[in-house]
Amino acid sequence: MPTQTRTVSQVYGTWVRPLIAEYFGQLIFAFIHCSTVNTMKATALSADSPIPLLPAISDGFVVAILVITIGHISGAHVNFAVTTAVFIGGGIKLPMVPLYFIAQMLGSLTGAALAYICNGSVSFGEFGLGAGVTVGQGVLMEVVLSALLTLAVLLAAVELSSVNAAFAIGFSILIDILAGFNISGACMNPTLSFGPAVVSGKWTNYWIYWVGPILGAFVSGTVFRLFLGTEARLLFRPDGGDENSETQMEKSSTTVDTVAKSSM
Repeated sequence: MPTQTRTVSQVYGTWVRPLIAEYFGQLIFAFIHCSTVNTMKATALSADSPIPLLPAISDGFVVAILVITIGHISGAHVNFAVTTAVFIGGGIKLPMVPLYFIAQMLGSLTGAALAYICNGSVSFGEFGLGAGVTVGQGVLMEVVLSALLTLAVLLAAVELSSVNAAFAIGFSILIDILAGFNISGACMNPTLSFGPAVVSGKWTNYWIYWVGPILGAFVSGTVFRLFLGTEARLLFRPDGGDENSETQMEKSSTTVDTVAKSSM
């Protein structure tokens, strides 16, 4: 009986608890994002000149809080681009990737729906290109911003499990939004874009917010595995590598990426 209880507990801790954390984390992120954007539009001097400081601060800080609070449970990805980058970087096992995807999508949809109920508006939170911005410019902006964000996750959280990971990730989001808001909306998060798109019914150029962030995740993950990761994570090691190094990486990669696990 103790063995059976231990097995159930291990299954819950490995497979169920992280998904619950991702669901509620993405729900909170989507709700706060949509509500903040609605506030930004309501307080803007004109409809054509919204100030991105509000969503930049809100999104950056809410993700930092999520990293601190649920990072030790699921890694607080709340972003499928992050999940993709972490998988490439060796921080999460393949079977968890689609499960994270489902949890994040459901959380985004629930959070956006709750924000709609609370705010009573269908003009909030959805992402779109700025005036005069081409599709190519939008995709490129999303690739660059997402690469910066996911690289911060890989280096500060996956590699170092640093107590400062929350700040590195949160401030990456903040400065990314300030830099790219008027171009692409600075989404960097495919699953976050899903809920607001469904609730608002606005799907114009929606594909950009999947292609750009996922490409950015592949860029950062590749750079991490080729150049910036520690020896155990590098695909091509200077000494030629050996099986022990690969084994070391497998042991160091838990089923989920636990951000600052020893400190939170």
